[in-house]
Order: sequence, then C-alpha cells, then structure tokens
Amino acid sequence: ESSTLAYFPITFAGITQLLPTAAFGLDRIPSDTIAFKLYSKALSNFHGHNLDPNALVRTIEGRGGQLLSRDPSNWVIDKKEHPYLWRTMLYFFGTVGAAELLKEGWNSAGWIQRTASTSETILVSNHDLLFDLTEKRRDICENDDTSNDDIIEEIQFTAPYQVGVTTKTTDRRNNSHLESGQIEIVSLYSLISSGTELKIFRGQFDD
Repeated sequence: ESSTLAYFPITFAGITQLLPTAAFGLDRIPSDTIAFKLYSKALSNFHGHNLDPNALVRTIEGRGGQLLSRDPSNWVIDKKEHPYLWRTMLYFFGTVGAAELLKEGWNSAGWIQRTASTSETILVSNHDLLFDLTEKRRDICENDDTSNDDIIEEIQFTAPYQVGVTTKTTDRRNNSHLESGQIEIVSLYSLISSGTELKIFRGQFDD
C-alpha cells in the first residue's frame, strides 16, 4: 500500500547560542542573550518565520496528518572546522537582527565585531519532522486524473545565472520504469531555502 510522507529537515526550533557566551559590553554592545532575542523577534515579526515546531505539528495533525518521527538535528558550527558556514551565519544574524538592535538603541555593529573576534562556536536548535499524509493525499487524489502522467518537467541550474527547463518522458505502466528495490515518490509540494537556491543560481555551490 502506498503512503504519502512529508519530511521537514532541520526545522528551526527558535534557539541560537554562541560559545563562549558574552555579557553586555561597552558602548551599548548587547549581551548575546539580548541580541538573539531581538534576532528571533525580527525573524518572527518581520520575516514571518515560524520558530515553534510544535505549531507546525499541531497544524498538520489538525488537517489529518500524523507525526511519525521527531528528532533533534542541531547544528554545531565550529569556526575552525566550518569557517565559511560560520561567517555566513554571522552575516545572517547581522542582516536580520540589526534593525531590531538599532531600534532598541544597541550597537549592532559592535556586537557583530565582538562576536567575530571572540566566539568560537554557533549552536542552532533544529528538529527533523516526518509526517504521514496518506489520508490527506487520498482526499486530494479522489478526483485527480494526473497521477499517471508520464511527462515530467524539471528546473535545472545549467550555469551561473542561467536556469533552464528540461522535459523527461517516463513509461509508468506497471511500474516498468522502476528497478528492483526502487520506489516512486510523488511530491505535492517541495520547499527549499531561498539562500540555497541563490547560491546555486550564482554558481557558489560546490556540488
């Protein structure tokens, strides 16, 4: 029997920390606790981010989904082991949280400079969530006659700053297109970080 699964990897749980943690500094430099409190406020209020995985779980379960698995997938970003990701995260903290810090009268530039020179590790709390949407999928597909379509369109990043669309034709009768041990997954929706897409689009992604 087929199942419909929805996987939400590295779902941000709203907690970010620096190690070592710094207190208030001179010239209105905020503590790390204050800085990340305002960073979270900006994510939620200005950018519309959900910072509570429980709200996501309640929403999906309220619409017929079932939570199958929930496990932590926290990021531990060491400055020496992952310098590029560490700098990228610091840049993200600064660009997102700066406005809220300035509104409250804090020295945001001073906080970024202090963090860059004193912090060694960034900790970000995330959860991996897996849902079963089989019943919901059945409701959606009751009048859907497209499940046997054999034409697939894919968006491909062909070169830096170039995007193309390719069309593939697949014979899906009797699952003849599947090899032994393979299964077919039909996606209703797919989400990807806009940061990841932009990196690929600009040619800044190694793989």
